[in-house]
Amino acid sequence: MEILLFLLFSGWCVTSGIINGTILDPLRNWTLVRMPTFGKLLTCIRCLGFWVGFVLFGFLTCTGTLGPIIPGTSTLMNYILLPFIQSGSGVIIESAVIFLMRDRKNIINNDITIPENKSPNKN
Repeated sequence: MEILLFLLFSGWCVTSGIINGTILDPLRNWTLVRMPTFGKLLTCIRCLGFWVGFVLFGFLTCTGTLGPIIPGTSTLMNYILLPFIQSGSGVIIESAVIFLMRDRKNIINNDITIPENKSPNKN
């Protein structure tokens, strides 16, 4: 179970890095203009999460590094199911991160607002 959680978080990190990383903005913009179908893949967490899971779990399963993670299922069934699990867990993790960081946006951007009833000089 620990290895599955590790792989799901690793897959989310790769997916989130590709979708949200500013270093890849030129690549995403170029693909959105030149190849819109592929460009949408680089902006959709569900789509990219599936393909990251497909490559990650496929590579680890084919090399024999990763055995059946889901008890009672064959290797082929793991190869089919795990990309969907990766995609869904990536959406859940990303949603949780966005929810937890919603109040931090003002602090990070130094855009702290002072309520109208209170002045910063009054005690």
